[in-house]
Amino acid sequence: MLHKETVQLHTKLKEKYPELAKIALYFCIGVSAAGVDVAMFIALKDAFGFIPELATVCSTFIAMIYAFTLNSFYTFKVKTHLWKRFISYFLVSVVGMILSVVMIWYFARIGGHDENMIKILSLPVIFVVQFLLNRFITFRAS
Repeated sequence: MLHKETVQLHTKLKEKYPELAKIALYFCIGVSAAGVDVAMFIALKDAFGFIPELATVCSTFIAMIYAFTLNSFYTFKVKTHLWKRFISYFLVSVVGMILSVVMIWYFARIGGHDENMIKILSLPVIFVVQFLLNRFITFRAS
């Protein structure tokens, strides 16, 4: 029931405010990708004993592939130059990954805070940086 109402709301939003609907969908995909990222990070770190920095590299890469696929086909509806866009998206994700690693290293290793909490708190900063880079570089009209 909730899914049907969400789809109807998105359809109405898309009709009246297409750019806002695009941002909302990008945000929803980003939130779900963040969930994939955090779940993989915790699993790799806690269940498999990865060091936090390596766990965040792996979890970010998995979430990046997930988000690129959904954003390409649903948010921006692009099917041209996918390899080129993927490389651009990958590079933008690397920027986010570097930010995440630096934040975890600094706040957890230097500051003594919990790695899981730092990972979660780093996501809004990374989201904003990646949205701006992807919006104006990766998914611009070709």
